[in-house]
Amino acid sequence: MSWQKMKCWIFDLDNTLYPGNLQVMPNISGRIQEFISQHLQIPIDEAVKLQDHYRQQYGTSLRGLMLHQNVSPQDFLDYVHQVDLSELNPAPSLQKILRQLPGPKYVFTNSSAQHAQEVLGKLAIADCFQGVFDVKQANFIPKPHPEAYQIFLNKYNIPSHQSVFFEDTAINLQPPAGHGMKTVLITASKAKDKNSIPYVHHYMPDLVEGLQGVLDMVTSGEK
Repeated sequence: MSWQKMKCWIFDLDNTLYPGNLQVMPNISGRIQEFISQHLQIPIDEAVKLQDHYRQQYGTSLRGLMLHQNVSPQDFLDYVHQVDLSELNPAPSLQKILRQLPGPKYVFTNSSAQHAQEVLGKLAIADCFQGVFDVKQANFIPKPHPEAYQIFLNKYNIPSHQSVFFEDTAINLQPPAGHGMKTVLITASKAKDKNSIPYVHHYMPDLVEGLQGVLDMVTSGEK
């Protein structure tokens, strides 16, 4: 699948559009644990176990809490995304590349649209995207559930066989690959066998460096 044929670029948000070694997601995870502990009136260690259980079973803690604990999704999202984003700074190199890549770009996130817009604003790349698709628009059905991707594809009329999906969580790339998309896993690990996960087509240790390489191939006509 040639990079020149790509007409649509889809990105996860957290730990994808900014480096995964920042504290944004650990802080969100901590807020999730606090929410579960307070809502269910259980000790924090039990909340951690329940968080992990629901995430593994349903893709997000929120989905499990909605199904089993009668949690308001909006209350959850409002609480867990009250985190410090001061680590995030404008990313001019990423901005430049995103503006040069041909075709529309979208953010597809299991978080809220408000959180996504705040992150994109901090990175100074909000105007690079034609749409932000959040878990609310997916009817609170998170990645990697196939239904969430189908809702996304239908909403924006995405040409799946001419699209590429960037993610930091491998399992979330399985449905896009099934739709015929090119998939890219953002991972700092350099020990990945490119054939180890069949639905991951490319690995990028660094998004900006990797996208620059893609842009160079697109502009030069290489495959």
